[in-house]
Amino acid sequence: MAARSTGMFPREGFNLDNAFQIFPVEADAPVNLGSVRSFRVVIAGLQEVAATVDGGAGTFAYEIGGKTHSFAIDDLLAATDANGVFVAHHRGYGLPSPTPCSYTLTPGADNGGTGQSLTFEFIGIELVDGPAR
Repeated sequence: MAARSTGMFPREGFNLDNAFQIFPVEADAPVNLGSVRSFRVVIAGLQEVAATVDGGAGTFAYEIGGKTHSFAIDDLLAATDANGVFVAHHRGYGLPSPTPCSYTLTPGADNGGTGQSLTFEFIGIELVDGPAR
């Protein structure tokens, strides 16, 4: 039997490492995600930085291969587990090669206060099914 991953979530089969991180500056994924059946995006350590006074709500988005997935920060936090981990599954087929990836955090407007934002420790891609795994 194959050994389980020693990554962040070994029981779940995650093997998150620096090679699969997503950064604010666009960079190509280390494998062609268009050749995999599915992959997941994992955001670990999510915490809200609450708005003050009348600061507005913020947004978070990640883009993979020209497809953007956007969330209001409140919606992203609502889909996060008690440990501060968000997981989303995506299909790989049809993505370009190389596959550019990035994320954007947009704090809320500061209408006399500070806008809502968030912090996190890691955002990365984990291959679920396909030849690259």
